[in-house]
This record gives sequence, C-alpha cells and structure tokens, in this order.
Amino acid sequence: MDKNGITDVIQTKTGFEILKVLNHFDAGLQPLDKVEGEITNRLYSQKMEPALRTYLAELREESYVLVKPGFTDSAAVAGGTVIQEVAPTPDSPKKKKKLPAPKV
Repeated sequence: MDKNGITDVIQTKTGFEILKVLNHFDAGLQPLDKVEGEITNRLYSQKMEPALRTYLAELREESYVLVKPGFTDSAAVAGGTVIQEVAPTPDSPKKKKKLPAPKV
C-alpha cells in the first residue's frame, strides 16, 4: 500500500478493523545515526527507573500525607510502611539528598 493508504474493513475475531499506512521503513537493520537517540533513551530509562523508584519511595516515606477513610492509597510503596498523620516539622539540611545521575 502507498503512504496514507487505507484498507477496506477487515473482520477479526474481536470485531472490525480499518488500517492506515502512516510510514514506510526500510527492511533490515537501520543505520546507527537513525536509531542512536532511541537506543540512548532506552538505556537511560533502564538505568533511571530503579533509581527514580527508590527516590520516590524515600520521598513517600518522608511525606506528610493522610489518606482519609474511604480512599485508597494508590501511590503506596509495595511493602512500605503505612503512612500516619504527624505534625509537620521543618526539614533539616541533612535530610536533603540529590538523586544520583545514572551511568549510561
């Protein structure tokens, strides 16, 4: 099919589909300069996600959040502590931590 071409209605087991060709890509391996950005982003995400989860879990534990009865704590950390209401206190300079940069 040509670019922007639309198929006829196709019946499937789950219903009907109509397909549209948005782009054509060359077959085989792509040159590195075309895919280098995507590769970098994927590697960065793989390294960054665990560090970010750890940092967010730490922030969550140090937060002053009260989940009222009848509501679900959808951002709770798995296996984490139950958040209880406490009186707020000012942060000490020792508590502030920077998120380490991931190694790519």
